[in-house]
Amino acid sequence: MSSKAGFASIDALVALVLLAGGLALALGAAQGARKAALVAAETRRADALGRYVLAAAPMTPGDDGGRVDGWLWRLAIAKSSEEPALCEARARLTSPSRRVFELATVSPCQAPPP
Repeated sequence: MSSKAGFASIDALVALVLLAGGLALALGAAQGARKAALVAAETRRADALGRYVLAAAPMTPGDDGGRVDGWLWRLAIAKSSEEPALCEARARLTSPSRRVFELATVSPCQAPPP
């Protein structure tokens, strides 16, 4: 075996190690991007569901809750401590992956149904 053949095999081995390292880094970056996309989609879904729950609820003091598509939601409405004509509404949503989101708003209180 000549010394040139030895150098060629070492060069090939170094190239394979560099290729494997680059591939591992690329796969890690792709997995991180996938996870970030899933978190962003979950956040958008929480925002849409929270806005719907806040908009659909009558602004009368009390608590309500439910489940939709694996999401748990809880709505708490209370009179404002600063302005009694206003109600503070807080929606708390728990995703299927157990992340918790909260949205809040202040709106005029409605009279309770008869």
